[in-house]
Amino acid sequence: MGMSMGFSHRMEARQAHRMEMRHAMTSEQRFEMAMRAQMMMIEALRGEQYSLDQNSCPKCGHKLTAQEVLAGFRNDAADLTTKCPICETRFCPDLVAKLGHGSSVYVSFYCAMQTTARLHGLEMLPPDQIAHLHSSVYRSAIVHFGTMKAAFARVGIEYSYVELPEWQVKVLPYLGKVPDTLVAKVSGVKVQEVRKLRRETGISAYTWEKFRAFMEE
Repeated sequence: MGMSMGFSHRMEARQAHRMEMRHAMTSEQRFEMAMRAQMMMIEALRGEQYSLDQNSCPKCGHKLTAQEVLAGFRNDAADLTTKCPICETRFCPDLVAKLGHGSSVYVSFYCAMQTTARLHGLEMLPPDQIAHLHSSVYRSAIVHFGTMKAAFARVGIEYSYVELPEWQVKVLPYLGKVPDTLVAKVSGVKVQEVRKLRRETGISAYTWEKFRAFMEE
């Protein structure tokens, strides 16, 4: 009985410690960590490094976080501005894409609604052509939905092109360290496929502690 109660107390202490670690970060910090993980996997899968960290308010100079950029959009497909949370100035945000050969491009960053509103008519183009001809739509879609296929599905269009044929190899460094759902989103596959791959490679499931340690390395 005493051993059982001691074990129970230790388990409760561990659970309390986990909860304390989780709540030690604000919701915005957790959001930014998840966003950074997503951007890291986008780079691994597509060879481009994306960032929303270059957006500063043109009036007060406040440097917006990714969450602030997203929160500042209006529910209006025609209004491409976000709002500074400090002075409420509206401006058009950019996404920086560092390309594989060392150069960088700045493209207009759209909210999810603005992105899907601009997809119609592009479904016949392969991903590389969309990226070249409609750079803002392509890269905004990748950030919001993970793949062009998932973005087109939001507007009821089946996209037939294969985007990431070797996703299994490229996501291996992230398995068990970031949520399976996030790996699935960025790879454009069902979460069951990610779980199957993780089990086949003998990798244990994600935990918040492993995720945080991985992102703080």
